[in-house]
Amino acid sequence: MAFDARSSLSSLYGQGVEAGLPAFLVENKRCLVLGAGQGHLIQALEKKNNKVTGIDASKTNYLHYLTNFKDCKSEFLLLDLSTERLPFQDGEFDAVYLYEVLEHLMSPLYTMLEVQRVLKQNCPFHYSFPEGTVIEGTGPGQHSYPYPGLFVYEYHRKFVNQIYFRIEDEKEVNYHIFWKMLNRKPNRPHVLDVVNGDYDSKTLYNDIETFPKIDIKKFREKFKKADR
Repeated sequence: MAFDARSSLSSLYGQGVEAGLPAFLVENKRCLVLGAGQGHLIQALEKKNNKVTGIDASKTNYLHYLTNFKDCKSEFLLLDLSTERLPFQDGEFDAVYLYEVLEHLMSPLYTMLEVQRVLKQNCPFHYSFPEGTVIEGTGPGQHSYPYPGLFVYEYHRKFVNQIYFRIEDEKEVNYHIFWKMLNRKPNRPHVLDVVNGDYDSKTLYNDIETFPKIDIKKFREKFKKADR
């Protein structure tokens, strides 16, 4: 889902998220931006000589892009990521971006499997989400999430691992987690077959789960102190 309030690259996805963007801007690639908002990340990638396609479910964002990014050559498609198949061939993209979107979707597994399908093998999937323990409750900046348990750090990592995304780089910026992941799916059982079948976890995921992890206890404590 999209945020109609995105108004500038410096505040693209809320406090802290913009700080994680520059490190993951690729160059000279075929890129897909899911939950493209009003088009600011599309513009930033296009300036890096990328061929970009943006997708969002918001007509408001779509109209903003057409009005305010007339110099951009990238296409912008209206599509519901939770229910609609991405209109691309398998392995069509060199990089996919999904920032602060998945937690708002009704079908996150469907969306992630579609990302896996359209992304080339061993190519980067750039992704971020707000860590669950600091977004619980109600009030400004907080939302109702369809699957709140998924966005607890440990569960979230397990979720992406089991779809064969290997985390290569991990950063924490304010209460957001940024991942650069590689698509490692080919020649492995579909995640739904794994759920229904009998597979050795070590065989399936041993090379997926060998990355370093941030100190999540320290991360959470920082925000507990900030709220006092």
